[in-house]
Amino acid sequence: MVRAKYRILGIRDAWNQQQAVDAAPIMPRTADWPSEENSEENAAFWSATPSGKLELTFEGGCPFRPDQAVYLDLEPVAERPESGAWRLEEVRLRETQIGVSLHLYGGDRALGCRSGTLTMEIDIAAGWRPFRDAGPGTWWAVTITLAR
Repeated sequence: MVRAKYRILGIRDAWNQQQAVDAAPIMPRTADWPSEENSEENAAFWSATPSGKLELTFEGGCPFRPDQAVYLDLEPVAERPESGAWRLEEVRLRETQIGVSLHLYGGDRALGCRSGTLTMEIDIAAGWRPFRDAGPGTWWAVTITLAR
């Protein structure tokens, strides 16, 4: 399993009474980004996943609010799930990072999410192997929970 930590940046009204959520990797506490959160944990997640974007669309209300931190737990699965089916679309290997893109197909009933996309740049030393080993076209379970 791979775990990332993202912050909800904003929630906006979208087409047909839906709400769109934008999130990005958590940042460590700095003078420009003061926070009362666990700075050591945030710094560790930031060094492993310094770049990325999560976009989700909800029908009938969003379970998150701006500035909340969420954990993303990603795990490859053998077959496409009936709900919450994320497909690994792209794996880009670079000198010090691996870039991945995942797309949610068919929504996630448990989360109430209609659609989603996730991109991450992951430090080579910090958990890239599952993405490389699985490769594009594989299905993933992505669980999104509030961080404590």
